[in-house]
Amino acid sequence: MFEKPLLIETADGSFTFSLPTQKVTYRSKYGARRESQQVFLGGSQILKQSSSPWRIVELGFGTGMNFLETARACFERKVALEYVSFENKPLGLSELESVISANGYQDESASELVRAVFSDFEYSQKDRRIKARDRSLSLELCFCNWGDIDFGQDKFDTVYFDPFGPKSQADSWGPSAFAYAFSLLRVGGTLVTYSSAGQVQRLLKSVGFGVQKLPGPAGKREVLVAHRI
Repeated sequence: MFEKPLLIETADGSFTFSLPTQKVTYRSKYGARRESQQVFLGGSQILKQSSSPWRIVELGFGTGMNFLETARACFERKVALEYVSFENKPLGLSELESVISANGYQDESASELVRAVFSDFEYSQKDRRIKARDRSLSLELCFCNWGDIDFGQDKFDTVYFDPFGPKSQADSWGPSAFAYAFSLLRVGGTLVTYSSAGQVQRLLKSVGFGVQKLPGPAGKREVLVAHRI
């Protein structure tokens, strides 16, 4: 049975969704915005990149917070953003609207792109790839499984590897998932994830990544950044 997400306030005052019976949250209960900022924006090292556009691909769009925080960073730095995200179990538009509003993104152009993409998806229910653009900001949602899209020679600067944990989405943490991530990155590109489990480190190394541990945010001692070398 489908479980209705519950909107909850996290320790840093930002909001995310919880699935209580599954004992999972979309972002950390210790600070949803802090996790996006420190683990994904900070850990990926994309903030150090001066070239434009930033090209980011994500596994697990969820509430869209990683995209919205990254778009804010791009706006502040006056760089363009091309953002692609995979989500095979999307939230509904009304649920996204509630968490976007709760977190104060409702008047930003990035939120308009989220609305445009999910409105199109709810209307069609057929298109696996839907894209919206506003000047220097581009968002594409792939409503399919990680690995289903062939991007050809297009390469990304960063992978935000952000599915639910292995207990909920075991297939997302297997060797083929990391091999696909490796294939999407340019040389020198990074993959960042909230998990620092030993098995994750070994799998990343097995497909060719160099792996580094970084200090995690509240509630998470360490996170991982992996480099395509």
